[in-house]
Amino acid sequence: MTINKKEKLLKDNRNLYHVQDLSVLWQIENKNTLWTTIKRYVQSGFLHRVHKGFYSTSPIKEIDPVELGLASLRRWGYLSVESVLVNQGIIFQDLNYITLISDVSKKFSIGQYNYKVRKMKTDFLYNEI
Repeated sequence: MTINKKEKLLKDNRNLYHVQDLSVLWQIENKNTLWTTIKRYVQSGFLHRVHKGFYSTSPIKEIDPVELGLASLRRWGYLSVESVLVNQGIIFQDLNYITLISDVSKKFSIGQYNYKVRKMKTDFLYNEI
């Protein structure tokens, strides 16, 4: 019994995919075939384009914004204490962005969410203590 591409996505426990993830999941090596398949799934509404090369099986509004930001980074990172303290009401300053920590520094937006990634030295970022 052959599992089609939609079934593979539905059985997978993730809902955010980069093009390379879809290529591996669907076992498609030909880039033209892969892009055509993605294009058809976006047109049918099964896949949603988050940004170039990044897709979701759910609308952006239904995805956890932290998960969305971390998946978009495509590198190791975590939610900052600053964002946690704002969410818990300990810091009363209204931030218009979600702060993430990673080994790069950058700002980006996805849909209605704004992200600020703060760089941390890898000695501290990957320290298990």
